[in-house]
Amino acid sequence: MTDQRSGPARDAVTARPTLVAATDAGPDPATGATGIERQSAERLRLESLRFLRRFGLVSAAWSVLLAATAPTVADPTILWVGVAAAGAWAIASQWVTRPRAWWIGWVVATVVLEWTGPLAGTDGWSVTGGAVVIVLFGVALSGSRRRVALTTTGLVLTGLVRPFIGHGWPIGRAATAALFITFGAIAMTWLIRAIERVVVERDRLQAQLLDARTEAARANERAEAGARLHDTVLQHLAAVTHATDVSGARRHAGRASNELRQFLRSEVDSVDSLRQALQEAVTAAADGVDISVSVVGDRDVGDRELLLVAATSEAVRNAVHHGSPPIRVHAELARAPDGDTVVWVADQGPGFELATVPGDRLGVRRSIIDRMHRAGGRAHLVVDDTTEWELRMPGAGPGHDGPAGPESTPSEDPDPVPLPDDSGATGSAPPPG
Repeated sequence: MTDQRSGPARDAVTARPTLVAATDAGPDPATGATGIERQSAERLRLESLRFLRRFGLVSAAWSVLLAATAPTVADPTILWVGVAAAGAWAIASQWVTRPRAWWIGWVVATVVLEWTGPLAGTDGWSVTGGAVVIVLFGVALSGSRRRVALTTTGLVLTGLVRPFIGHGWPIGRAATAALFITFGAIAMTWLIRAIERVVVERDRLQAQLLDARTEAARANERAEAGARLHDTVLQHLAAVTHATDVSGARRHAGRASNELRQFLRSEVDSVDSLRQALQEAVTAAADGVDISVSVVGDRDVGDRELLLVAATSEAVRNAVHHGSPPIRVHAELARAPDGDTVVWVADQGPGFELATVPGDRLGVRRSIIDRMHRAGGRAHLVVDDTTEWELRMPGAGPGHDGPAGPESTPSEDPDPVPLPDDSGATGSAPPPG
């Protein structure tokens, strides 16, 4: 047994990302943040920390390069011990899982690098590299203004102390570094908040889109279930009530029972050829009546093609029951994925006006017109010397995303067919009651 639902419906209904679960969570009592805001902020923090871990290795290499190119070094031992200590932490921090411990470690490493230059006598040549950026970025991710202020103050004081612990370190350069740290902390805080707002809005829109697609998939599934029940069980039950002999009534009752059992068990025959699927569907719908069938081309069967086959089957069934012979079915199946596929079902009945059909009749609307709309195509009824349905399904080229979803609309028709609630007849005067 296989799943009755089509691919998009099955995928949308079964998808359960944590993002959707967060949309149902209420606001946080302390911060007022909704579930999706909390989840988006947490994911941004984790992704940023993952980036900073890797950037720590770059920062360590940067410090090594600065130490190697220092123009003046009074004590190379102090210089390389400090740089080596910071590099060792950059490597060890890749396995530190607790964010607070990781950040504190980088604060210590930054202080060590800030003071290594003056103590080694580099005459104003800093070997800090990107360590300050890591510390400021990390504290900005916390979202706490108090932590940002305390961290910035600590780094500024660390930089301002350098002229007093080492010889040849200009006070002006220390002051410039302090300003850089201050404005860098402010800029990073603003940047993190702006990125967080964008991420939250993106996640909210994605959650709404997924909800809309899920609801549309469920609606399509309900519509297809109703249409299938109409095409099979209800049609056979109607035939039983109009049967003139017991054997005919039993035959229709048995077919109704078998098809209802298949529907409840979600049994669907797997067919790879659209030509074969159309021919089998027309033969089943003909119910022994002679029908001229011609099919040109072939293509693989997907969800949209199955909807076209079901709509064709209902059009043939209505022509058999309510139309006049001869009945003809002609199909042109595009071999290329972006080519149109068209099926014509014609009979010699006088036809009828769809707008005059009673509102409690559902066959044409649900089983033919709505099905073609869900396939991204259209169903067009022409009544002239003959009565003919044209079922056209555009190819899945650029701009077409498959079966109609929440953002799609029915295809434009130069002579649009009204959407009545009727049992549907392709070639007869008024449809039966």
